[in-house]
Amino acid sequence: MVLINRPGYPEFIGFGSSIDGEASIKHVEFCKDFERALSAPVTEILLLTIEEGKTGEDLDRPLQTLAEGIDKASSKYAPAAWGVTLESSREYYTLVGWESVKVSEIKVNFDLILVDFASGDRLISML
Repeated sequence: MVLINRPGYPEFIGFGSSIDGEASIKHVEFCKDFERALSAPVTEILLLTIEEGKTGEDLDRPLQTLAEGIDKASSKYAPAAWGVTLESSREYYTLVGWESVKVSEIKVNFDLILVDFASGDRLISML
Protein backbone atom coordinates (compact mmCIF):
# COMPACT_ATOMS: atom_id res chain seq x y z
CA MET A 1 0.00 0.00 0.00
CA VAL A 2 2.92 2.36 0.54
CA LEU A 3 3.76 2.35 -3.17
CA ILE A 4 0.14 2.93 -4.15
CA ASN A 5 -0.15 5.91 -1.82
CA ARG A 6 3.07 7.57 -3.01
CA PRO A 7 2.53 10.94 -4.77
CA GLY A 8 2.88 10.60 -8.53
CA TYR A 9 2.05 6.89 -8.58
CA PRO A 10 1.83 5.21 -11.09
CA GLU A 11 3.54 7.74 -13.37
CA PHE A 12 6.87 7.59 -11.53
CA ILE A 13 7.34 3.88 -12.27
CA GLY A 14 7.58 4.70 -15.99
CA PHE A 15 4.61 2.86 -17.49
CA GLY A 16 3.03 5.97 -18.99
CA SER A 17 5.39 6.30 -21.95
CA SER A 18 5.33 2.60 -22.79
CA ILE A 19 1.56 2.25 -23.10
CA ASP A 20 -0.36 3.57 -26.09
CA GLY A 21 -3.88 4.50 -25.06
CA GLU A 22 -5.75 3.93 -21.84
CA ALA A 23 -4.37 1.71 -19.11
CA SER A 24 -5.58 0.60 -15.74
CA ILE A 25 -3.58 -0.82 -12.89
CA LYS A 26 -4.91 -3.56 -10.64
CA HIS A 27 -3.35 -4.23 -7.26
CA VAL A 28 -3.54 -7.89 -6.29
CA GLU A 29 -2.90 -9.52 -2.94
CA PHE A 30 -1.65 -12.96 -4.03
CA CYS A 31 -2.13 -15.95 -1.74
CA LYS A 32 1.24 -17.47 -2.67
CA ASP A 33 4.64 -16.35 -3.88
CA PHE A 34 4.27 -15.40 -7.55
CA GLU A 35 7.89 -14.73 -8.47
CA ARG A 36 8.54 -18.15 -10.04
CA ALA A 37 5.47 -17.81 -12.27
CA LEU A 38 6.68 -14.40 -13.43
CA SER A 39 10.18 -15.72 -14.11
CA ALA A 40 8.93 -18.56 -16.36
CA PRO A 41 9.40 -18.34 -20.15
CA VAL A 42 5.59 -18.05 -20.42
CA THR A 43 3.39 -16.51 -17.74
CA GLU A 44 -0.33 -17.06 -18.06
CA ILE A 45 -2.45 -14.34 -16.48
CA LEU A 46 -6.17 -14.86 -16.05
CA LEU A 47 -8.78 -12.43 -14.81
CA LEU A 48 -11.60 -14.26 -13.03
CA THR A 49 -14.73 -12.32 -12.13
CA ILE A 50 -16.97 -13.90 -9.48
CA GLU A 51 -20.59 -14.14 -10.50
CA GLU A 52 -23.23 -12.14 -8.61
CA GLY A 53 -24.27 -13.88 -5.40
CA LYS A 54 -20.95 -15.74 -5.04
CA THR A 55 -18.04 -14.89 -2.79
CA GLY A 56 -14.30 -15.40 -2.73
CA GLU A 57 -14.85 -18.27 -0.31
CA ASP A 58 -16.88 -20.04 -3.03
CA LEU A 59 -13.85 -19.80 -5.30
CA ASP A 60 -11.21 -20.96 -2.80
CA ARG A 61 -11.72 -24.73 -3.05
CA PRO A 62 -11.94 -24.93 -6.87
CA LEU A 63 -8.90 -22.67 -7.28
CA GLN A 64 -6.89 -24.66 -4.74
CA THR A 65 -7.76 -27.92 -6.54
CA LEU A 66 -6.85 -26.42 -9.90
CA ALA A 67 -3.60 -24.96 -8.54
CA GLU A 68 -2.55 -28.35 -7.16
CA GLY A 69 -2.99 -29.89 -10.62
CA ILE A 70 -1.15 -27.04 -12.33
CA ASP A 71 1.69 -27.23 -9.83
CA LYS A 72 2.16 -30.92 -10.66
CA ALA A 73 2.08 -30.22 -14.40
CA SER A 74 4.46 -27.27 -14.16
CA SER A 75 6.45 -27.93 -10.99
CA LYS A 76 9.48 -25.97 -12.19
CA TYR A 77 7.45 -22.74 -12.03
CA ALA A 78 5.12 -23.62 -9.15
CA PRO A 79 3.22 -22.46 -7.30
CA ALA A 80 0.30 -21.16 -9.30
CA ALA A 81 -0.82 -18.04 -7.45
CA TRP A 82 -4.06 -16.11 -7.29
CA GLY A 83 -5.49 -13.20 -5.41
CA VAL A 84 -8.24 -10.65 -5.20
CA THR A 85 -7.77 -7.11 -6.45
CA LEU A 86 -7.86 -4.21 -4.03
CA GLU A 87 -10.11 -2.43 -6.53
CA SER A 88 -12.89 -5.06 -6.61
CA SER A 89 -13.71 -7.96 -4.31
CA ARG A 90 -15.19 -9.76 -7.34
CA GLU A 91 -12.01 -9.71 -9.46
CA TYR A 92 -9.30 -12.33 -9.01
CA TYR A 93 -6.10 -12.70 -10.99
CA THR A 94 -4.21 -15.94 -11.39
CA LEU A 95 -0.57 -16.34 -12.43
CA VAL A 96 0.80 -19.60 -13.81
CA GLY A 97 4.32 -20.17 -15.07
CA TRP A 98 4.90 -22.51 -18.03
CA GLU A 99 7.89 -23.77 -19.99
CA SER A 100 6.11 -22.94 -23.26
CA VAL A 101 2.71 -22.00 -24.69
CA LYS A 102 2.38 -25.48 -26.15
CA VAL A 103 2.89 -27.10 -22.74
CA SER A 104 0.22 -24.88 -21.18
CA GLU A 105 -2.28 -25.76 -23.92
CA ILE A 106 -1.69 -29.47 -23.46
CA LYS A 107 -1.69 -29.64 -19.68
CA VAL A 108 -4.57 -27.43 -18.55
CA ASN A 109 -8.33 -27.48 -18.97
CA PHE A 110 -9.64 -24.36 -17.23
CA ASP A 111 -13.24 -25.55 -17.51
CA LEU A 112 -12.64 -27.12 -14.08
CA ILE A 113 -13.02 -23.77 -12.37
CA LEU A 114 -16.12 -22.61 -14.19
CA VAL A 115 -18.41 -24.68 -12.00
CA ASP A 116 -18.52 -25.52 -8.33
CA PHE A 117 -17.54 -29.19 -8.07
CA ALA A 118 -20.31 -30.00 -5.60
CA SER A 119 -23.30 -28.07 -6.94
CA GLY A 120 -22.53 -27.30 -10.56
CA ASP A 121 -23.24 -23.59 -9.91
CA ARG A 122 -21.38 -21.15 -12.12
CA LEU A 123 -18.78 -19.34 -10.00
CA ILE A 124 -16.92 -17.07 -12.36
CA SER A 125 -16.69 -15.57 -15.78
CA MET A 126 -13.31 -15.43 -17.47
CA LEU A 127 -11.85 -12.89 -19.87
